[in-house]
Amino acid sequence: MNDDLTVPVHGKLTMNIDTNDGTLKMNARKFWMAFSNEFYKWDEKEVPESPNVKDIKIHPTRLTKYVNNFCSFRGFIEFDFDIASENAEGGFVEREFKLEKKDQGNFHITPHRFICDIDPKLVATLGVTGPSLVILQVMFSKINTENYGENSFAGQLHRIFKEFMTLGLKDDTEGKVKIRFMNDGNFEFVKIKFSDTLSLYLYREV
Repeated sequence: MNDDLTVPVHGKLTMNIDTNDGTLKMNARKFWMAFSNEFYKWDEKEVPESPNVKDIKIHPTRLTKYVNNFCSFRGFIEFDFDIASENAEGGFVEREFKLEKKDQGNFHITPHRFICDIDPKLVATLGVTGPSLVILQVMFSKINTENYGENSFAGQLHRIFKEFMTLGLKDDTEGKVKIRFMNDGNFEFVKIKFSDTLSLYLYREV
């Protein structure tokens, strides 16, 4: 993803371009990027007393396993657009879009910008039951309310995610982005280059 921060990316990130009404929508559902063991250093984590659990005592690698399975980015952002230019080059068609933010939601809700959910099917797969499930719920509650800084691992992941979602606009309300399209007869590929080290590739069957 870039030279300083290389992480696996999974999940569903879609781009819908409606040329009839001039709108472009980015939508991320369960967009997952691996969280580092170094980011979560909790050998122990105290929790409020309850009938089921008094302390969380989980090794960081196990905690990271839970975080990587249950925590993800999500959200949407919509733009109004005009096509400013179009050029063909080396099998690609490159279009420059003039964008203006229309609506957005969800991916900026928590301070650290990702959300941890208990997925019952995944819980069953991992064999988490009884007191362990209570521990997991309390732990995720703490993760979801913890405020990590912009230079933290979570902050760096969010920076990349935000770059993808806003097509490089970040906090600006309007701007331009060049998007390259290629159709090989079976798939349509889209490439957006944000910098020398960060690009977004999307594809769909045609």
